[in-house]
Amino acid sequence: MRTIAEWRQWLAGRASRDDGCLVWKLCKRSGVPQANWINPQSGKKETINVRRMVFEAREGRPAHKNACVVCKHGNGGCVEPSHLIEVTRGEMARGRKLSAAARARMTAAARTRKNIKLTQEQVRAIRYSSEPSHVVAERFGVSKSHVCGIRSNKWCREAGDPFAGLGARAA
Repeated sequence: MRTIAEWRQWLAGRASRDDGCLVWKLCKRSGVPQANWINPQSGKKETINVRRMVFEAREGRPAHKNACVVCKHGNGGCVEPSHLIEVTRGEMARGRKLSAAARARMTAAARTRKNIKLTQEQVRAIRYSSEPSHVVAERFGVSKSHVCGIRSNKWCREAGDPFAGLGARAA
């Protein structure tokens, strides 16, 4: 892993100073600075998230797997090590408003979802079917995860007789 001094030198030719920020001049994907490099461990060419690599060099530890490394002030191209922070996706989304297109997609998905209640016979058919989960889910109009939940007895448990399995009492 490179040190922060090595990263600063590497960034110098690929970023320019602007208002105290180090702004990435090369490739960005969805506004995130990216670069191609040869991984020293595998020897293969990889695309890396420049912010994440600079953050990891500064902190001396890997960024959390589910975390995003963003710039404090929201400048899309900034890769200045002192401006980078680690946040969760929830923290990034907090305060954002959904676009009209995103709201429309969510509404359309909710409308197409079937809000049906399965009968006990349908639950038994799902539970004892030997077909793959996705086929059964399509046939009954429910999600694959719902079928898996029924099969693993997490949902729609069969209520048995409370006295079943006790056996006959000896007189």
